[in-house]
Amino acid sequence: MAGIPPWLRATDVKMLGALLSLAALGCDVAPAAAAPSAAQVVRAWSDGLAEVAVYDAQLPRYGEARSYKEVQILVKERFDRRRMVKTDHAGTHPEGEFVVLKSVRMLHFTTGIYDYHQSLNYFAPLLRGPLEGNPLGTIKEAFAIGEHPAKMTLSSFEWCGSFFSEWLAQQGVLNERSFSYFDGEANTQRTLSPTGGVPWIAEDGWPIWSRGLAGYGAVAGKPMAVKVLSSALQARFEHKPVHWVDGSVTLRPGDDRDVITLEVGDERTWTIEVDRTPFRRILSWRTTHGWAGRLVNSQRRAYWSESAEKDAHLRKELGL
Repeated sequence: MAGIPPWLRATDVKMLGALLSLAALGCDVAPAAAAPSAAQVVRAWSDGLAEVAVYDAQLPRYGEARSYKEVQILVKERFDRRRMVKTDHAGTHPEGEFVVLKSVRMLHFTTGIYDYHQSLNYFAPLLRGPLEGNPLGTIKEAFAIGEHPAKMTLSSFEWCGSFFSEWLAQQGVLNERSFSYFDGEANTQRTLSPTGGVPWIAEDGWPIWSRGLAGYGAVAGKPMAVKVLSSALQARFEHKPVHWVDGSVTLRPGDDRDVITLEVGDERTWTIEVDRTPFRRILSWRTTHGWAGRLVNSQRRAYWSESAEKDAHLRKELGL
């Protein structure tokens, strides 16, 4: 891959398309606390740490609700343009790199005698653009969340077998490769074309795009029509392929939190609560088909340096 394809680039990144200019979106509703400025957001996510969040969660499997602890990681990283992986040599070849916001969801739940382990990874490009006269002092540029993922992966393993899929944005299309133990799914490749200019989002990207909805042009309280790339995680449970769905996104600003609603056709509806701090923590989510989660604890940590046995007590501190 020579670089981020044109349909991933920010062509006109202004402050309403930057990370979190939600205050302006709420001007025609009841007064609410001011949303964090783009300058605050840029500074917050550039601290070199990761957000480690733990949720009390549940999801439906085999007709029953399964309770579990979900861990979500969000961190800014530098990506290698050619290999589409995190670079270990950040800054040495800046022309061959771009910045991503990485979301990792770790799910571990039990179904009767046996259990599931799943990891869903979503890499959203962070694109630079001029602020064009906005009152942010000496800051001349801001990061904007790319509306589409540069890469997504899902790995799933349980007592029956394993599955892995990877989605890459290449040459203006999304290319999928998947490898599965299950009959009819092994070693498949597939291509999905963009939606012909219609705004679209990936359902599995909600831990990122729900924090910066301004980038999608949403107007407070008014549903915005979008195409939705359906959830790879839901597709895994159903043993069906990911597909396009007509949907809509709605933003409802509040005093201390914003509520984002995503309708995925008539299949399901997401309701996500996001706080108004610069880090835009996800406080809760729920869906009409039984997925739900509520924040237990959220910390900024360099967790990759806390792998010694002496660090094990930190799990209890997080609520694990």
